[in-house]
Amino acid sequence: MNTLRCLLGMALLLWGSLLGATQAAWAVDKSSGKADKKSGDAPANKKILLITESRGYRHSCVTRNTELLVSIDPQNPPKVKDVEIQVSKGKDGKVSVQAVYIGRVSGTKPFEIKHEGKPFARVQPCVVEVTFLELGKKHGFEATCTQNSREEINVDNLKNYDAVFFYTTGELPLSEVQKSDLLAFVRSGKGFGGSHCATDTFYKWKEYGELIGAYFDGHPWHQKIKVLVEDPANPATKHLGKSFEITDEIYQFKGPYSREKLRVLMRLDMDSVKDPAKRQDRDNALAWVHEFGKGRVFYTALGHRDEVWRDERFQQHILGGLRFLFGQEKADTAPRAASK
Repeated sequence: MNTLRCLLGMALLLWGSLLGATQAAWAVDKSSGKADKKSGDAPANKKILLITESRGYRHSCVTRNTELLVSIDPQNPPKVKDVEIQVSKGKDGKVSVQAVYIGRVSGTKPFEIKHEGKPFARVQPCVVEVTFLELGKKHGFEATCTQNSREEINVDNLKNYDAVFFYTTGELPLSEVQKSDLLAFVRSGKGFGGSHCATDTFYKWKEYGELIGAYFDGHPWHQKIKVLVEDPANPATKHLGKSFEITDEIYQFKGPYSREKLRVLMRLDMDSVKDPAKRQDRDNALAWVHEFGKGRVFYTALGHRDEVWRDERFQQHILGGLRFLFGQEKADTAPRAASK
C-alpha cells in the first residue's frame, strides 16, 4: 500500500510539473504576440500618420463634411483652433461661409467641435480616414488622421510614427526645415506611402518627386480598366491574381518616373482603353515600391472614387502596402523592365 501511495504521489508531481511548464510556455508565447495572432495582422505598436490635406483640387474621398452649428459674420469670422473659415461670393453676389476642420480625427463617427465652450460645428470624417481607422482597428495598427501637415510634420512628432501616408494635392505649407525632417525620417529606415493624388503634390520640391517616384501628368481615363499585375509576390498585390478590372480615374505620369529607379507592381493594360494618351512607350504604371535611403516607399495610383476605398480588394492592396512600409513583410524593391 505504501508503495502504491508513493507511486501515485510521484505521478501527481510529474503531472503538475508538465502542466506548469505548458502554462509558462503559453505565457511566453502570448507575451511575444505569437499566441493567437491572426495572419496578416500588423503588430499593435505600429503607428502611421495619415495626411489628407488638399492645397489644390479636393477629392470627395478626403472631404470632411463640416456642418456649422452657429451663424458666422462673414465680415468678422471667428478664429477657431484647427478650423479654416472660407468666405466666398457667388455670381449672384450672395456671400457664403464654410468651415473646414483640419485637425486630428480619431474616430469614424461624426463629432462636434467647440469654440469658447459651445458647439461650433459637426464634422464627418472623410472616406479615406474611415478606411484607415477601420483597417487599423481590425489589423492592429494605429492611424493618426489629420489635414494639418504644418502642425504634424516635424522631427519631434515624427518620432512617434513608423510611417507617413499622403493623400494630398498642391504645395503643402511646410517649411524647408519640415521638408528636411520628412526626408530624414524616411531615410532613417521608416516608411512613406501615397495614394492617387500624392503625385499631384509638391511640384516645386524636387526631392519630393524623387521620394514619391513620379509626378501626375493628367488623367486621360475615367472608366473600367484592366490592371496587369507585374509583381504577384508583393504584399500589396499577392491577392490580386494576374489581372483584375476596376473602375476609377487613371493617371499617367511624367518624370522622375523611371523603371530604372522603381519596381512597378502593376500597370494599365492599354488594350482595355481606347485613348493612347501621352506616353509613347505605353507604360502607365499604377503602383510601385522603391527604397529611399534605409526607408521604404509604396505608391498606388488608384483611389480617386469613394467606392474604390470601400472595395475589399483595394483595402487589402493598401494594407499590404502598409505592412511593407512597417517592415512587417519584406518585398523585392529591385527595379526591372516591364513584364510581357
